[in-house]
Parts: sequence; structure tokens; C-alpha cells
Amino acid sequence: MENIPQNISQTLDVLAQKFGATGEHLWKVIIEQQIIDAQIFLIFGILLGTIAIITIIISFSETDDTDSCGSLFLIGMIILFLACFLLAQSYGHFRNPEFRALEQVIGMLGRVR
Repeated sequence: MENIPQNISQTLDVLAQKFGATGEHLWKVIIEQQIIDAQIFLIFGILLGTIAIITIIISFSETDDTDSCGSLFLIGMIILFLACFLLAQSYGHFRNPEFRALEQVIGMLGRVR
């Protein structure tokens, strides 16, 4: 916990005392949760990306109704955008889980005050 600013470290210690743990253990749990969040974002990002690509391919293969083709393509692109967002979130959580954990703790502190 030497990399954590002093006021956040003290807050973690207070929270840990209330839950019957140490601040360092609580910090490790929050960091591990960021890795789990990254895995969830990755799974849903890949799933949505696959759905988006299939939707876009189907939109190009339908040649009888141009309105439905355009609608399917638009839906596919929106889903693809959401998939890219989830994958970017996943990368951020994998790359630097400590920063995401710190963001989460600061967010919790902001709501408490």
C-alpha cells in the first residue's frame, strides 16, 4: 500500500476495520475485482463484436429490400461501437488495475461525503 496516497490509505484502513480485514487486504481485493471486471468486459465485447459482424454481413447479403439492409447495417454498426467501447474498457482494466481501483475508491469517497 506504499503507492496509495495517505488519505486514501487511511480511508481503506477505516473501511477494513469495519469489515474485519486489513487495509492492504481490502486494496488487493479491489484490484482483483478490476481484473474480474476486465474479463467480463472482454467477454461481452467479443460477444457483441461477433454479433455486430454477423449483423453487418447479413445486411450485405440481403439484396431484396434496401431499407432492411440499411437498418441492419446501422444496427450492426451501433453494436460494433458498443463492442469497441467494452474492449477499450477491458484493456484499461487489464493494463492498469491499480488506477481503476483508485478511481473506484475515490468515487466511493465522493459519494460518502
